[in-house]
Formats: sequence, C-alpha cells, structure tokens
Amino acid sequence: MAERDRKGTFGERRLPVTPRYVSPINRNPMVLAGLAVAAALVGWVLLDLFVLDGDVVSAGPLSTHHAVLEETGQCTACHDGFASATEDKCGVCHEAFSGPVAAHGFPAHVLYRSGNFQRLDEDHGEGLACRTCHTEHQGRTADITRVANATCEGCHGFGGFDDHPEFAFLARDEKDHDGLRFTHTKHVQRLVKRKQLEQPETACLYCHHAEDDGGFAPIDFATHCDGCHFSGAEESEALPVQGPGRPGALTLTQIRRERGPGTEWAALEDPGAYQIEGGEITKTALRHADPWILHNLQNLQRQIRPGRGLSDLLWATTDAAPGETRALYREAIETLERYVAELSSRPEAEVHDELDWATGLLAAVRRQVDDPFTELDPSRFEPPDGEPPADRLEVLVGLVEGLTSECTKCHGVREATLARVQHDQSILRRARFDHGPHMLQVDCLDCHDRLPIREFATSSEKVPADVGGASVQNLPGVGSCQSCHTPQQAGADCATCHDYHPHKDRSAFLVRHVDG
Repeated sequence: MAERDRKGTFGERRLPVTPRYVSPINRNPMVLAGLAVAAALVGWVLLDLFVLDGDVVSAGPLSTHHAVLEETGQCTACHDGFASATEDKCGVCHEAFSGPVAAHGFPAHVLYRSGNFQRLDEDHGEGLACRTCHTEHQGRTADITRVANATCEGCHGFGGFDDHPEFAFLARDEKDHDGLRFTHTKHVQRLVKRKQLEQPETACLYCHHAEDDGGFAPIDFATHCDGCHFSGAEESEALPVQGPGRPGALTLTQIRRERGPGTEWAALEDPGAYQIEGGEITKTALRHADPWILHNLQNLQRQIRPGRGLSDLLWATTDAAPGETRALYREAIETLERYVAELSSRPEAEVHDELDWATGLLAAVRRQVDDPFTELDPSRFEPPDGEPPADRLEVLVGLVEGLTSECTKCHGVREATLARVQHDQSILRRARFDHGPHMLQVDCLDCHDRLPIREFATSSEKVPADVGGASVQNLPGVGSCQSCHTPQQAGADCATCHDYHPHKDRSAFLVRHVDG
C-alpha cells in the first residue's frame, strides 16, 4: 500500500499506477527463427529442383504417358513456374498441325462428330482447358484420358446415362431420307422365303455387311442390289427425238456429234441398243445409272431451268442430309475432274472456253473443300431461277416422266431430277457404337423393332405398300440402351459411347460422315 501511495494515482477515479514499468518483449529470437525456417524451405525447394528432380514440390507422380517428363525433371514442359499447365504447353506435343480448330482444342470437341460450324457461334464461353478434364499427378496407373461423368455434366447438364435425354431424332420425330422407294419388310419377307431362312435376322446380313469398326458398310447398288434387280431386259419408253424447236430425247448420234463434256461414254455405246422409228427413240437393255438416261435427264433439266450453277454438276437432287454439304461439293469436283480430263485430251480450239470454265471452277471449289475450316455454302447448289412458259414446261415434265419410267420403280423424281439416295445413316454420329459385342447378346430385331419385320417375315400375307417404308428410322431409343447399360451391368459412363477428341491420325473433324 505504501508502494502504491508512493507511485501515485492518475485520473479522476484515482486509479493506482503499476508498481513497475512495462518492458516490450524481445522479438529478435522470433525473427531469427522465422528466417531460419524460410531459409530451410528455400533450401529444401532448391535441393528438390536441382538434386531430387522435383519429387518434393510435385503434386504427385505423373501418369505413364508423361512419366518421362518427371524422370528427366522437365517440369517446364508443362508449367511456367508454379502455374497450372497451359493449352500452349500441351499443344507442343499433342498437336500435329496448327489451325483455328486444333485437334485437341475445345472447338474441335464442339465440331467433332457433328461437323456443325453453327455450333461454334453459340455461347461456349472460352472453352475448357485440357487440365479441366485430364487431371495429372494421380499416379502411374491413372488413366487421364478417362473423363469423369461429373466433368461432362458441367456443360451438358447431365453426367450419367440414367439421365440421358431421348435421342434427338426420336425427340423430333425425324424421318429418314426417303429418296429410295424401298421397304425393309417386303425385302426380308422375300429373302426368308427364297433362301428358306429360319431366322429373319439372317436376312439383314445379306445387305448389311459389318465393318471392322463395328458399323456397317454403306449400301451400294452393285454389291447389295444388282443380284436381284436390273437383269438388263428392261427398256425405256418411246420418246420423241429432239429436233429444232422440238423438245425430246437426244439420240446416240446427236450426243456423239455434240461431244460435250461428260459424253465420253457415248463412244463406247452399242448403237444396236437404240431403236428409232417414226421420230421416236427407244433404248433397250437399260442398266443401272444408264448414261443415256442420265445425259438426257440433265439435258431436260437445263431446258427447264437454264443456268450453270453447281447443281448442274450433280446427277441427283441437292437435298443431302443435314451436315453433308461437303458430299455435294465432292460430287461436283468428281464431275469437273471428268470434264477436264475429257476436254484436255481434245485438240479442237472450240473446247478451250469450255476447258477454261471447268478448270477455273474446279480450282475454286477444291480450295474451299480442301480447307477443313471453311464453312461450305449449300446455297451454291440451288437451281437457277426461272422456268419456260407453262405449255413448254408441261411438255418437258412429261418427257422427264417418260424418260425415268424405269427409274421410278425404285427412285423418286423431284424437280426433273432423280431424288438423292442416302447410302448410310446420318444420325447418332456423335457416339461410338460397335455392333459386334451387342450381336452376341441380342438379335438385330430386338433393338431394331420399329418395323414389323417379324410380323411379316414368315407370313404368306402380302406386305401392305405403306408398311416398312424407307423413311422409318428403325433405330432404338435411349430407353432400349438403358435397359442393359446400368452401373450393375454394362458400362454406363459418358466415355463408354463418346469420344472427346477426334482420331489422332486425322485432322480436327475430318472423320467419316463428319462434314462442314
């Protein structure tokens, strides 16, 4: 008390003053300890980087494919300092070509399988970095190419097959291309009877030939149809011969005399197959894609719609399946190549203008098609505007009908042109599917059940004309696939059916059935 009184008080409340002065703690030992720890960490990092090859600061062992980078201490092959791996770093090893749509870039993922450039215009943000889907430093046995469903869900809205939406062609009730007058049901019924087949599925394999990739080869007339159709005994209708001011069919002599581009076939034709009587011409022994019919059909088309657009280079209509514009351009290129080859072999001066036209157009079209990043314009195949007077148009249309009377037994005719035939399915191209293992588990008709094939295959009842037409998409819905692809049975993750990147030996999206 005496000590406190001696020290005194302060404030109105007369608070006592502490009996001894407060001295600050000496911080030097703490600072020295911190510096020692920091120096130890820096030394540890330097030792790791230059002696231990980065084993300490690494997030974990690399996968087998990148292990050599770890063993040789090439961290900078993927990283700049301690930053995450960048797209440019990945591209040094993984891109075999350059361009706006690199094979392993996000735009390639958008275009892959679909080939639809319009999807690039949608709001895809800045895309995804490689590391988003391919996570490294998970150990030697990690498969970094296997993408987790949750990663896909971030963009696609679902990440498991049980949540997969219905296939788009079924959701839209999309019809198949019907340029060919064909019924599966009737053909299977006849094959079953003719070959005395016990299982209707066996009939499917007479036309659908499996390929190594698990799909089926496109249908081809010479391979799949010629055995039953076109014996060579058919003949055309009698048509008026074309003369001055009179529309009609060109004779073999007229075609040989005009020697236009694409008429080289006429030199090899048998004149005995052409009968002219009373100003009318008939051709016997017609064959599939008969050049005389196709040439005359093209001649009538030019009279109905004069002009020299790209559609003039095609034998069929321009209504290709969505996404197959490139196929039209390739057909035009094949025609122009044939024209150039024929015209180049002729010495006459009068063919020079025709040759210059074909050569120039061929070069221009090739430049567009050879650039995989150019969006091809389908409007270039729209037929020219304008038609002849109504009375002349009626005559020309009648000639087209007579000329194609044998063709229309199987083919449609639209706007004086043979309807385009789809040789292969153009849907479900964004997925990978192998028929091989599936055929070991189920029969063809267990999945492809949208046509009443089993109902009529072994029946003596005549198949109605409107049953089993070519426009029916005879493919299963997602529910059929989900019945087997569950977590308890077959694989059900996204990577089971979908690839993220294009095939490594091809460019970004130039794979089969993929188009611009």
